[in-house]
Amino acid sequence: MNWKKLNIAVLISVSGIFYAQEASPQGIKANFSAKSIGAYQENSQNKLDEFYEYLTIYSREKSPGLKEQIRSNIMSLTKNQITLPDFTEAQPNEIDLETFLFKVENQSYQFNIESGRSSDEIGFNQWVNSYVLSVSQKGKTIEFELEQTIYFEPKEKEFGNKTKTVWEVKLGDIQQ
Repeated sequence: MNWKKLNIAVLISVSGIFYAQEASPQGIKANFSAKSIGAYQENSQNKLDEFYEYLTIYSREKSPGLKEQIRSNIMSLTKNQITLPDFTEAQPNEIDLETFLFKVENQSYQFNIESGRSSDEIGFNQWVNSYVLSVSQKGKTIEFELEQTIYFEPKEKEFGNKTKTVWEVKLGDIQQ
């Protein structure tokens, strides 16, 4: 296990929290310029890369302690319990993330995003990223065309005796 790579991934995960000065929770467009939203959308692509890197590491890791830490990092990137296609099957059904993690554990899968883009349409607190995911195991590779809801939401955080609104990017459900 490459500890340096894991430490970098954790650092990227922590840096995925964004701060907005005195922002009100009225939605993305009410709080951010188009240029800022574009930057957050670009960062959401990095979050997707990070998510699939963690899945790859998780499916290969043997150490229970490290595996639990990786699992925690995967869950911290997502909004609640997400559903996704079962990438272990050629004709996948939707399953929840917990079940998927159980299926890929110790199975040495490789997950790579081949191409991706964010939607031009912005909802109140979300947008959709489209991408092609390559899933490899034992020399066999399957590609999936996917759409994933990306949530960008305010959260009140206390810093000493001050309260600030923090905006976070969270990964939502994945559809084929």
